Order: sequence, then C-alpha cells, then structure tokens
Amino acid sequence: MKKKSLPSVMLAIVVTFPIGLICGYWLTSAWSQNNVKVSINVDPLSREDVAATVDNMEHNPLQMAEALGVEQQISRSELAEKIDGSKLTITEIIEQLNELPSGHNGDAVAARLLITLAEKDVEAAITWIGVEAAEESRSYLYVSVIESIMTDNLYAAGELILSLEDLDAQEELTAVYVSQLMQKSPEQALDWADGISDVSIQSAAKIHVLESMLDDSPITVLDHVPFVLTKTAPEDVESIITQAAYRMGADDGVVATSSIEQYSEEIQPVIAYGVVAGWMETDLVAAQTWVHSLGAGETKDNAILSFIDHSGVKNSSDLMHLAEEIDNPETRLMAISTLISSWGEHSPTEAKNALRSSSAISEPHKALILGQLNTR
Repeated sequence: MKKKSLPSVMLAIVVTFPIGLICGYWLTSAWSQNNVKVSINVDPLSREDVAATVDNMEHNPLQMAEALGVEQQISRSELAEKIDGSKLTITEIIEQLNELPSGHNGDAVAARLLITLAEKDVEAAITWIGVEAAEESRSYLYVSVIESIMTDNLYAAGELILSLEDLDAQEELTAVYVSQLMQKSPEQALDWADGISDVSIQSAAKIHVLESMLDDSPITVLDHVPFVLTKTAPEDVESIITQAAYRMGADDGVVATSSIEQYSEEIQPVIAYGVVAGWMETDLVAAQTWVHSLGAGETKDNAILSFIDHSGVKNSSDLMHLAEEIDNPETRLMAISTLISSWGEHSPTEAKNALRSSSAISEPHKALILGQLNTR
C-alpha cells in the first residue's frame, strides 16, 4: 500500500475540520430544541425600576398601590409623594379612594388624594373621612387634610377643627392651630378656643395661650384668668396664676404686691404665693418685710408658706417665727412640721429646742413631730 505524503494528510484535515464543526453545532442545536426546556431567571425590580413604574402610574393610585405592594422596596410615603391627583376630577378621586385598601397600608395614599380633593371640595374630603375611612385611620387623615388647609386659609381650618367629632384629631389639631393663631393675636386665639365643646380640650388650649403670654405680659394673664378659665380644673388655674404672679414679683415686687388687692379675694392668696417666690430672687429682705406687714388671713398664710418653701433651711429661726404667725391652725401645723423636719436633718438639737419652746402648736402635736425626728 502506497503511503500518503505528509502534505496530503494536512490538507485533508484542514478541509474536513470546519465541516465537522458545522455539522456538530447543527446536530446539537436540533437536539436541544427537541429535548431541553430553557429556564429564564427574572431578577426582582430594582428600586430605580420601581420608581420608573410609579412615574408611569402616577395618575392611577390604586393601580400603583396594587402593582408595587409592600414587597417592593418603596415606602408608603414615597408612593404618596408620586401621586398627582390634580388632573383627576372629584368623582375620579373619590372612586380611587373607595378602591384603596382600608387601614394603615393605604393611609398615606389616601391622605395625598384627600388633600387634593380638599383643594377642589373641602366638604367632600371631610365627609369622606367621616363616612368611609376606617375608624383607626380617621384622626391621621383629618390631621393631614386640615393641616394642609391651614397654610392657605387659617380661619377656614379653624372652623373645620371646631366641627370635628373625632376628639383625638381635634385635640392634636387644636394645639397646632392655637400656636399659629397666637402669632396673629393671643386674644383671638382665646376667643376661638371658646368654641371648643370638649371642656378638657378647651382648657388645654386656653392654658397654652396664656402660658405663651407669661413672659411678655404676666399682668395681662392675671386679668384674663377669671374670664377664660371658668371651666378649667382648679389646680390648673392655680398653676397659671402662680406662674404669672411669680414673674410679676421677679420683675418688680413692690408694684406686684401693691396690685394684689385689685383681684378677687379668691385668687389673692395664690397671687401672694407667686409674688413672694419671684420677689425673693431679687430682694429677699424686702419680700420678708412685706410678708410680716400683712394682716392675718389666708393671703398672709400663703405668703409665709411661699417664703418658707423657697428659703430652704437657711435662717431657720426666722422661718420658725414666720411659721408661728400663720393664722390657719392646720396650715400652721403643716408649715412647722415641714420646717422642723428639714431643719432636723442639719441641726437636730436646734430644731428640737425650737419646737419645744414654741407656743404656736399643741403639746400632742409637738410630741408627734419629735417622735418622727427621733426615729431617724
């Protein structure tokens, strides 16, 4: 057999190799199409893809909420910001609201739609909340809508707040509203608060207004108290009077004390307590002299209590003499007991001697106070 030369063999390989590759590829492809199922993996939407999807649906909040859902990486507040309801009619907005999921998941979207609805028809927005919104969502929706109205029409917002039956929403909105209204006029804010039917919310609003006036005009606060706090709890009335009187005493104790008698006898003792506390910070001696000068009665008793309360245990002998001047027996016993107790922590012997020599309280009461000191 004749051998082929080497060049002939190489030529045969070069010619046949590409043909084999082509045939192999064709056979493989044919087999794959007939016998293999191709699996395609689709990655979740990226945050950018989600945002793009939202942009395409901005006029259909319901479709947006359903398409994105809670699984996607976008918050309800971001979703709400994407909504542009300005091109929707009132009917279309209400239809969208009615189709939203009730409860917390749809609140941000509902609030955005309601704000747009209120711009077109305020009554329709408020009515929808009261009738259609889930009970747990109403306060949030009322606050969202009415706060948006405040920026454009403060007085209309005030009327809406007064009309609310949702007391939680009314309380929250009242605090915001009176703060804004006070910038125009504290008196106007007080007059508006008179229209609040709930006594506790009304009182809180009026106290808030009066407290804001304390630094600028404490005497004006005292002038308002008898008229604006008629429905307020006594302890709250006493607190605001004391704060106003304190500032008056700190500003000018002489003027403050000379004006006490112009107020009703009911609040004079409370004013005296506050004035003394403030005056002591600027002129302790003058405050003590004025306290001694008062005639017996509740006003002097309160002034003495204030002096003792704000003196600590300094000059305890002088304080003991003041406490003994208190006219009311129960108030006097309380003041002496408190003073001796504090005094006894620092100088027990002096405190006991002062108590034993006092003629202002009975022997049984002395024994009771001494017994408390001896148990320490």
